[in-house]
Amino acid sequence: MIKKHKHHIIPVTYLTGFIDQQGKLYQYLKDSPGSPQYNAPRVLGHRRDYYSQPTPEGKTEYNKLEDFFSTIESAWPTIVSKMFSKKILSQGDCELLYQFLYLTKTRVPATRDAIEKMLAFQVKETSKILEMNELFPPRPPELEGMELQVSIDPHKSIHAMKNIAEGFSRIFDFTRLVIYHNKTSTHLLTSDNPIIYFDASTYEKEMQPYSSRDLQNIEFIFPITSHLVLHGHPSYTNKDHFSYRVINNADMIRRYNRLICKFAYERIFSASKDHEPLIIKHAGKSPVLNINSRQLDAGTLTRWNHEFGTRTKLPKWDKNGN
Repeated sequence: MIKKHKHHIIPVTYLTGFIDQQGKLYQYLKDSPGSPQYNAPRVLGHRRDYYSQPTPEGKTEYNKLEDFFSTIESAWPTIVSKMFSKKILSQGDCELLYQFLYLTKTRVPATRDAIEKMLAFQVKETSKILEMNELFPPRPPELEGMELQVSIDPHKSIHAMKNIAEGFSRIFDFTRLVIYHNKTSTHLLTSDNPIIYFDASTYEKEMQPYSSRDLQNIEFIFPITSHLVLHGHPSYTNKDHFSYRVINNADMIRRYNRLICKFAYERIFSASKDHEPLIIKHAGKSPVLNINSRQLDAGTLTRWNHEFGTRTKLPKWDKNGN
């Protein structure tokens, strides 16, 4: 069996909805937005060994998760085709659509990096307590005052996918979804983090990613293709759920594209270079996890939230313990 090392963080079948007439699209990296890569979807949107897992025998499994995701993704073109034709989605179609959304939310680097950052923070906090209670050996003089660097096995964030999906699914208990056909001349962008939701009552300048004081007040955006977008809003009723509407207002599409750029983690995908100024404008920040803690008499109070900030590289995991 051929080992698969190029693991797609965003499905090829999904990116195909954003290609140009040559069957290609532009991949913009937020770290170097002025130098996009132009290629076919299968060449873009991947990381090496991103879903690899250790086996009980001490080896590494490279294909299992990538193949599993491909099975779920195989239904995507059929669902998109129905949406283009404005056909009523069956219950099975809706279940597959939700499954696709859950998978997209849990598999991307924005989510997995946040999980690993949280786990590293917990290790650091535990180490501080042990050190304060002199349960650790004394530090060598050269390490006095240095912050502990913690690397987390990426396999841990794969195991957390199920819990992340369950938490994310709660927003659909309150949010009704409408499928919009983009009839403007402005095409939709997408990214390596295309699941977007936030508090619909806040101004955009004050918006925090994935934050809402009330789950019934969430606005949800998911670009389906360059010409289709899935939108959830508190104003929609059960009658609106999975109905079809048309967008003729380019300002609405520009707003969606602006939010897509803001929520993008490392990469933005586009069918043309038309939106390059917008992409460059929002390249400096991404949705990142912010964690802080303070000591109380009863223990440690930890608070976390997502914010638009600068991505930081996590210490690299060394499976050999070096």
